[in-house]
Amino acid sequence: MHRSLKGVCDLAFNKFEVHKIEIYVASDNHASNQIPKNAGFYLEAKLQDHALLFGRFHDENLWSLLEHEWRNQ
Repeated sequence: MHRSLKGVCDLAFNKFEVHKIEIYVASDNHASNQIPKNAGFYLEAKLQDHALLFGRFHDENLWSLLEHEWRNQ
């Protein structure tokens, strides 16, 4: 998954000239939170009751990466 995310970032920043990529991950899903963290994303916020899943609201973490941060990794 890490290589896939790196490939998406490369495509977004180089081909489509995106300025910022955001990833929303369930706060309690520790394995999924490691993916953006290991790819150099920054934890920008914890969003309370942000996603409605299976009849319940869940907190989400917002991970982000700016184009210049990607270039400086």
